[in-house]
Amino acid sequence: MRAALGVELEFDPEAISAIAKKAMRLKTGARGLRSILEEKMLDVMFDIPSDKTIYKITIINPI
Repeated sequence: MRAALGVELEFDPEAISAIAKKAMRLKTGARGLRSILEEKMLDVMFDIPSDKTIYKITIINPI
């Protein structure tokens, strides 16, 4: 994300665990991880290009 949009993306350790657990619960594997992340980041991905004050995004629990 940094290279494409100039924004740092950070994950809280609890969020990483929650994302992995959700993917395991859904039995979706790596594709599930991607869809979970896309679902949670969709709104902010649209806001970043138009809001030059966003420099860092931290994904926190709960997912």
